[in-house]
Amino acid sequence: MQSLFSGGELELLGGGGDAGGLKEDGCGSVVWRSSPLPPEDVYSASHFALITAYQEIKTRLVCLERENTSIKRKLKIYEIKFPMINEFGDDTNSYCSFESKETALLHSENGNLQQRVNVLTHELQKRKEREEQLEDVIQAYEKIHMEKNNLQRDLDKMTSLVEKHVERILNLESVLRQRDNSLQKLNMQLHSKDMQYLQLHAGPDTHMLDCPALTLQSSRSLDALSDLKLQRLEAELEGARHEAQGACQREEELKAECERLKEEMRQMQNSQREREMTSPCKQCDVEWIQKVGDEQVNLALAYTELTEELGRLQALSSKQTEILRKASQEQASPALDGD
Repeated sequence: MQSLFSGGELELLGGGGDAGGLKEDGCGSVVWRSSPLPPEDVYSASHFALITAYQEIKTRLVCLERENTSIKRKLKIYEIKFPMINEFGDDTNSYCSFESKETALLHSENGNLQQRVNVLTHELQKRKEREEQLEDVIQAYEKIHMEKNNLQRDLDKMTSLVEKHVERILNLESVLRQRDNSLQKLNMQLHSKDMQYLQLHAGPDTHMLDCPALTLQSSRSLDALSDLKLQRLEAELEGARHEAQGACQREEELKAECERLKEEMRQMQNSQREREMTSPCKQCDVEWIQKVGDEQVNLALAYTELTEELGRLQALSSKQTEILRKASQEQASPALDGD
């Protein structure tokens, strides 16, 4: 600062170009007279100009010092806020380039991380969908397994009922055989009684032969009626046997069908376990569910057919019961007549 104002101060104080210096300091409008001034006037004028210039220089120095102080204060504040300015004050361009490279690297890393996050989010969504599909398949399998157990329980009940009806039919057949034997015995006894009656009432009188003839005719008519009833009962029994055989055959077929369905269910369970261990749940699971649904429909149809067969067996059993009741009544009536 001293070098800035030393020249002007020296010019004003040294007297180099006295008249010119005074004119530049604002006294150019003064008209100098051609006559020389007295030494006292010259001294007072130059002294006034010197004082004025000194005051102006002093004022300018104070302003510049104040500005310099404020600039130093701001510089210290910036150095505190940005310490790298002090270290790399001369390497501003290199710092800017380094900052741009670091920013580009950060942007690239951010992009890579965002891409990885998107990939992981997509995989997580796929895994959730796969878990939901697997849960649906497990629920469907549990439902089908429960329905299969219910159908198997009903089928076992129906099988036990069929076995009971078959046993009852066999008992009815044995009762009918016993009845046939008893009828044969009764016929033999009746025939022997007729012979005894003929022997007792044999004689010359022809009118005495009318009663044995009537007795023989009545016995023959009874034999014919009993034979007709026996044939009718045998025909009904044969039809019942055929129906029972058909029911038994149908039962065997249903049992074989149930065994086949059980085997297929076990195979599907094994294949499902293998698919769960090797590959994810995809379209094959849907096909498997459809196949199991078809098998369930087949089981329902088999159950319906078995129910119809049981209904027919019950009707047959009631018919055979009625036949046995009639046969027992008919067997009781000849016994009473014989007594």
